[in-house]
Amino acid sequence: MSLDQISNFDTDPLLGGLIVSVGISNPLEPSKWSYGADQVNEVVLEIARTLISHGAAVCFGHDWRADGVMLALYEMAEAHDAVLAHEDARKNPLIHNFRYHGSANPLEEWRERQIRGVLNLVDTSAPNLPDGALGTYQRAVSLSVMRREMTEESTARIAFGGRDMIEGNLQSAPWGRTPGVLEEILLSLALKKPLYLSRLFGGVTEYAIDRLEGIPRQINFQLNGDLAKCYQDPVTHVEELRDPASDLRPLDLESIWDNFHRAAGRLGSESNAVIKRLCESNRLSLEENQRLFNASTSAEALNWILIGLRRLKAGR
Repeated sequence: MSLDQISNFDTDPLLGGLIVSVGISNPLEPSKWSYGADQVNEVVLEIARTLISHGAAVCFGHDWRADGVMLALYEMAEAHDAVLAHEDARKNPLIHNFRYHGSANPLEEWRERQIRGVLNLVDTSAPNLPDGALGTYQRAVSLSVMRREMTEESTARIAFGGRDMIEGNLQSAPWGRTPGVLEEILLSLALKKPLYLSRLFGGVTEYAIDRLEGIPRQINFQLNGDLAKCYQDPVTHVEELRDPASDLRPLDLESIWDNFHRAAGRLGSESNAVIKRLCESNRLSLEENQRLFNASTSAEALNWILIGLRRLKAGR
């Protein structure tokens, strides 16, 4: 099922037809608001439940893990369909789980059939890689393809938290070319998708907000040696991942931010030109975005997200 077929029914038409990707994960270090892993999952469910109740569809790139949130999302979607008792509920599920090519599938066949009746499981494209490519490189590129395809299919993105790594410990590093939530943020900026960002959980989203505001800041992230060599090797690197005009070159986050600021600066001489573009895209004013950036509760953050999405839906 293609995503342009979704959301044929609305419990509340205010957000009907919007497709919102949700990139939220627990950082390695707790934020100043001290949200733990269980609380982060509760916020994911709260956001999904609220968006669905307003008629929007939601997209996730999460794995099906015992300590993850996908099973809880499935159970919520199943309950939602039962309450609606609507014939379109199972034809057009409002939760979409994107899975990268080659990802391990822990679901038994009968369980996957059951889930597919409630959630849309989206298997994303296989990257065009040379034979014998390093397994960790195949996985990293496949994750990038998944995140790009999910971003392309989405109307907007929400991002909180996201982990980087323990300094000097490559075993703690994320599997992709950048931390996952950060790559989703960068792809959304490159594809000019509305973004709703908050420092609520800290992590790489807090780092991204600082850089968007022009605040110099470093991030704890590096690729392991073998994976780094694959990205640097012109024979194995996949050029298609560098479009459309995104300049998301691996290993050089400084140049990425410079490019975004340079592109935004062409619109004017304001020092916060990139934030101005963010405001124009997500339909929140500068003051409203700053309140979202610095929200101290999930309810406060969700309030500003809903205001922006409603304006986006209304075309204001």
